[in-house]
Amino acid sequence: MAQLVERASRPEVMFGQPDVYDSLLTRVAEGGESSARQLLEYADTPWGWRFEVVRRGLQMIGEPARRIILKRLKVDDRPESEAIKNLVLFEKLGRAGDEFYLVAYLTPGGGGKAVTALRCLAAFGEMEKSLELVRPLLASEDSHVRLAAVWTVGELCRKNKLPDKKTERLVKSVRLLLEDPIPQIRLTAAETLLSLGSAPVPALRR
Repeated sequence: MAQLVERASRPEVMFGQPDVYDSLLTRVAEGGESSARQLLEYADTPWGWRFEVVRRGLQMIGEPARRIILKRLKVDDRPESEAIKNLVLFEKLGRAGDEFYLVAYLTPGGGGKAVTALRCLAAFGEMEKSLELVRPLLASEDSHVRLAAVWTVGELCRKNKLPDKKTERLVKSVRLLLEDPIPQIRLTAAETLLSLGSAPVPALRR
């Protein structure tokens, strides 16, 4: 396994030999749950390319890998860096209905864990359940969480349409961010309002 991961992680293979890269990933993933557990041993790496091989391999393994990550997400006393790593991997493995496993991470003061969990919701969350989890984070004191929250609302609303009454409530929450002190949050709020079918007024401050 180690040799396969290392070879697939080489830039000349990953970017220059796509057929070889895909073949190596297939071999990495062929052991199912056993391969998933081995791959996770290589997830603690400072090398982005190696982490990408782990992520892609787990994605190819599918359901067995998802079950392992779910068990890890249930343990809420892991160091923040490990929790974020598991959430990053989960982004490509989760499915609608898995929002429950993210609740512990989706707190206004959740920092990096909340930001990464929000990306998971944007990737696979069921529309109405996800928006209920996101709404409190729009008022977070952490600007990174506010930005991730309003971006997530936009992503969810671009994929689905809410009933009019729920859209009206959501528009009110997002519109408050047009006066946010952070320019990027104001701009993202404006883009999100457009995806909700609402004009971003009043005019944005620069």
